Amino acid sequence: MVAVGQGRNVAAVADHPGAVPLRNCHFICGIGGTHRPGDAINADHISRRLAKKFGGFSETLYAPAYVENRALKEAFMQNGTIKETLDRARKADIALVGIGDMNENSYMVKLGWFTPHEIIDASVNQGVTGDVAGYDFFNAQGQHVDTVMNDRVIGLSIDELRKIPCVIAIAAENTKAMALLGALRTGAIDIVATSAQNIRTILSMTQ
Repeated sequence: MVAVGQGRNVAAVADHPGAVPLRNCHFICGIGGTHRPGDAINADHISRRLAKKFGGFSETLYAPAYVENRALKEAFMQNGTIKETLDRARKADIALVGIGDMNENSYMVKLGWFTPHEIIDASVNQGVTGDVAGYDFFNAQGQHVDTVMNDRVIGLSIDELRKIPCVIAIAAENTKAMALLGALRTGAIDIVATSAQNIRTILSMTQ
């Protein structure tokens, strides 16, 4: 079973050309859906493309990815269908997630989840260097940072990802070395798929 995140980098895995051996895989959304119809980097669309590519099947998380406040999130999390799907996602063997770098032009901002001001404030005033899966913010030491953006997203948390045997973080952009270092220090990431330049930068920062 593979829990699937969202974003450009995770979508690129599903869209990578070439033949792959067919597997009886269960792909399951690890985060709810976005409001933009036909969005190719929505977790549900990615999960469906992966299932088609590998000959498995896909399971949708029937919930919005983003809600306006904590009370709404808690209400959605009480729904039986949502809870059952997330319970299955928590038991995945593998998770594919993206890593964000607190860019004010990020996918999260474009979707309207968070404002550029919220992103900048978290970065400058709270020391946030990145996020896992589009939320769950951390600093350069990999420590969770409690921001005003917390508890608005319905999906697997860093704590839940830590319990999945193999979590693969994907970040191709060469601007994400610091975010990747923080992500690795959370203890939730087992494998990083990124550029050689990012790896060299990370190694130079840890020597």
